[in-house]
Amino acid sequence: MSSTVLEVNDVRKTYRSGLLGKNRVEALRGVSFSVNRGEIFGVLGPNGAGKTTLIKSLLGILKFEGGATLCGEVAGSKQARRIAGYLPENIRLPEYLTGEQCLYHFGRVNGLTTSAIKNGVDELIIRVGMQDACKRKTSTYSKGMSQRIGLATALISDPEIIFLDEPTDGLDPVGRKDVRMLLKELCDQGKSVVVNSHLLHELELLCDRVAVLKKGKVLTVEKMENLTALDKSIRLEVLSISDTDFQEIQLQFPEIGLQIEREKTSVKIRFQSDSQTVLDAVVDALREKQVSITLIVRSKMTLEEAFLHILKKKKS
Repeated sequence: MSSTVLEVNDVRKTYRSGLLGKNRVEALRGVSFSVNRGEIFGVLGPNGAGKTTLIKSLLGILKFEGGATLCGEVAGSKQARRIAGYLPENIRLPEYLTGEQCLYHFGRVNGLTTSAIKNGVDELIIRVGMQDACKRKTSTYSKGMSQRIGLATALISDPEIIFLDEPTDGLDPVGRKDVRMLLKELCDQGKSVVVNSHLLHELELLCDRVAVLKKGKVLTVEKMENLTALDKSIRLEVLSISDTDFQEIQLQFPEIGLQIEREKTSVKIRFQSDSQTVLDAVVDALREKQVSITLIVRSKMTLEEAFLHILKKKKS
């Protein structure tokens, strides 16, 4: 069985706008990446980057140019749709149905037998935490409750890959944690997840890798651990150091932006470098001046900081 579940190769999508459709808007411009089995893959970008257009294209909701396959099946084909689950942004459930009835409805739409639906519904209601509200009409649901049932509808056919557009929107912190745990359980079972969210903190906690989109183009595809390690900031804490000694060390290392912060019980020295050699040299210089070092910390960026850094870097 191939380890690649989703293969996206030079996907392009153009809309026509304006009078008589004379204007062309390139929503996706040569998007390429792959998603592995058992992986949670995030798609992030500013508004208008093409995130939702990309997901809808891969599901066959929108026509596109280029190539994409889901488990070897052509994206948008009947075979590909059978192995994909989808939770759209701002899902609208039939208000005349209960949450449980919605799952039966979506199960039948996906061609499942009644017995298969029943077994799946009972389990999914528990997994999304809707045991107490599944018999109520969806018209009485909060946004968070609708999201929970919506997630269950995306999973009703036991798909190989699940596409989620803002899956934790409307959920409280406990609900968001529950969704993260559920998605990680699915990946442990060999399922794959493609998730788009503006809640970057959630993606940071959830994703193995992410693709950063801007104006329909992929700026980078990177492991989460590498993306948040982009910061070159290093902090040293020392017991004390004289102004004269610090200024002399600054003159030794003019290129790394040495800064000092004096506090009541310690002194913090900060600088920018990703070189272990430079760090070792700074430490040696401090020790030569009999400075006692109590802590050395390499900072990590948050996903939001890394995201803004990438956008700024590509712009420049």
